[in-house]
Amino acid sequence: MVYVIGAAWSDYAEVHIGTPPTRFGIDGTWVGANGYRSYFFFPVEPGDHRLCTSAQSKFERVVKSSAAATSFTAEAGKTYYFRTKSPLGQNPSGGIKLVPVDPAEAQLLIGATAFSTSHLKK
Repeated sequence: MVYVIGAAWSDYAEVHIGTPPTRFGIDGTWVGANGYRSYFFFPVEPGDHRLCTSAQSKFERVVKSSAAATSFTAEAGKTYYFRTKSPLGQNPSGGIKLVPVDPAEAQLLIGATAFSTSHLKK
């Protein structure tokens, strides 16, 4: 099982005006999306995988600065946690990162976020 938690700098701003949803994919297939302070999970088969993320936006600059990817090897019966992480501040220049999260920290992050549901557009 893989959990992905949205935890970008904008999720912790004092005033939240709105941010585009962040979509996630595994091995080249989109599996879901997160909104403001949210998470979701999905099953994976054991083996090597590539997890990626990017913002859903019509603005190319936003999509490019929000794209990130990581690789991991899943083992049967194990759970994996990842989060989006970006530099603090109004104009993050380093771009977003997709980082693994310790299971104990993941429980804290999940407890402070909402479960996200999404569906593919036809």
